[in-house]
Amino acid sequence: MHITIERANLVKPLDMLGRVVERRNTIPILSNLLLRAAGGKLSISATDLDMSATATVAAEIHKPGAITVPALTLKDIVRKLPDGCQADLRLSDDGNQMTIRAGRSRFVLHALPEADWPDMGRPDDGAEFEVMGVEIENMLQGVDFAISTEETRYYLNGVYLHAAPEADGSTLRGVATDGHRLAMRDVTANAAVAAIPSVIVPRKAVAELHKLAADRPASVMQVVVSANKMTVTCGDISLTTKLIDGSYPDYRRVVPQHNPHKGTLFRAALQQAVDRVATVAEGKSRAIKFAFSDAGLTLSVTSPDTGQAEEAIDCDYSGDPVDIGFNAAYVRDLLAVVDADRVEIALADGGSPALWRGLSNEAEGHTLVLMPMRV
Repeated sequence: MHITIERANLVKPLDMLGRVVERRNTIPILSNLLLRAAGGKLSISATDLDMSATATVAAEIHKPGAITVPALTLKDIVRKLPDGCQADLRLSDDGNQMTIRAGRSRFVLHALPEADWPDMGRPDDGAEFEVMGVEIENMLQGVDFAISTEETRYYLNGVYLHAAPEADGSTLRGVATDGHRLAMRDVTANAAVAAIPSVIVPRKAVAELHKLAADRPASVMQVVVSANKMTVTCGDISLTTKLIDGSYPDYRRVVPQHNPHKGTLFRAALQQAVDRVATVAEGKSRAIKFAFSDAGLTLSVTSPDTGQAEEAIDCDYSGDPVDIGFNAAYVRDLLAVVDADRVEIALADGGSPALWRGLSNEAEGHTLVLMPMRV
């Protein structure tokens, strides 16, 4: 194998693929990238056995071939090469080493054969649909903060992806919850989304899919979903992931249907007030009391060791007075993803889940639920 390639063609693909590779591996080849050169293209692949990604870039192919080389070392070499340079990659005759030349620099990397590479394959008999990158970006940005990190409830360690049952046939829904908060967002796909199975996409794959969609919002993503795998292809990038084998809880039972007491306020004002009042809160929970009344909203914290804090902010409130406690960090996380200047908080009482939503066209289809705390 012998190729010449522009440095600029390698930087972004190697950055993405480097995130797929786990830094600590007991299987040496999983620390490598697979390079395949043929037909004027260089295909670069990475895998951790649960997820694999492939990027295809243009290259001048002098001699086709395939080999695997250390991922993070190759990424660092390319990152440090001068802008605008060309890299010459040549495999030794015995296939054990790859030499990289760029300007006056020369690097030699140990290589492992292509035959040892584990191929994850693509979904078998999967349902296919298409969705714009901006829709996937909006969905994941609105829900991924609520993914659980508790390994014992592994089925919550990802985003539940499915066709929205009560919407029209072209609505894709993503749901995430950690038991304390729930986020749900509907986005538009093509009509074929109605045929996909309901699946749970793991946290690591969600993060990579989010980055890919954010980088290519105007591109069409082709998605193939089966019961145990999902492949997303966007231009010259393809991402395949295993899915979490488990049953997602019935999240719709958690979403309040009758919360008659409603307060409307400016998102930025609430963010700043929560941040100030939480200064004297103690412990991981940093619980804040929200007191809703006709006079508006008062936030307060009382700490036996630190002291007290209180702040009143404007709030257009209708309903009976309600005192309810929320985790300050959860409130900040929630407000950070609301795509609107104003937010509505719907309440039943001080011990029931609160329903949050942004008041804008961009926030349509975005549902947020926050469980109360004792204060």
